Amino acid sequence: ELQRAVAGRPNASHLHSLLASSLRRVGRWDEAVIEFERASRLEPRNKRLHQSASLTYARMRRYDESIAHWDRTIALDSADPFPQIIRGFNYLRRGDVDSLDAAISRIPLGRDGGGPTSASKGMITYARYTAHRIKRRHAEALASLDSARYAISTDALLYVPVSLMRAQTLER
Repeated sequence: ELQRAVAGRPNASHLHSLLASSLRRVGRWDEAVIEFERASRLEPRNKRLHQSASLTYARMRRYDESIAHWDRTIALDSADPFPQIIRGFNYLRRGDVDSLDAAISRIPLGRDGGGPTSASKGMITYARYTAHRIKRRHAEALASLDSARYAISTDALLYVPVSLMRAQTLER
């Protein structure tokens, strides 16, 4: 149905996005990124399209493409720290902890994913903790946990109790 709709309206970015999301859900990842790319070319100022494409590329372990879409998202809204953090984690997955560290250092302290209903609560703390822990800066990792304003959670993607992270750091 969606493929027929896209064929009838090839310049409708929302249809390409819906098709891409459907393809991704059924595990047709390569086709999904093609549709996300088409949608983002049709509507280049749509942050959600770039974010969806980026997350899909990251799941495919195609980190360079993922980073490119996060760069576009950040160019559209540099005030939102979430894309900066996730882009930093893509660098980390490529083995570049310094880029994650650099991304985090540009985010002002005391800013941790918005308010208590934000989907990215605690992600800045988690990113700082991760970068410090990987670089074996345990005192700084503990300090970042001590300053945490929120529990570390992003909906169904991640939940890590701060007490567990403290215990793991103290053990090291």
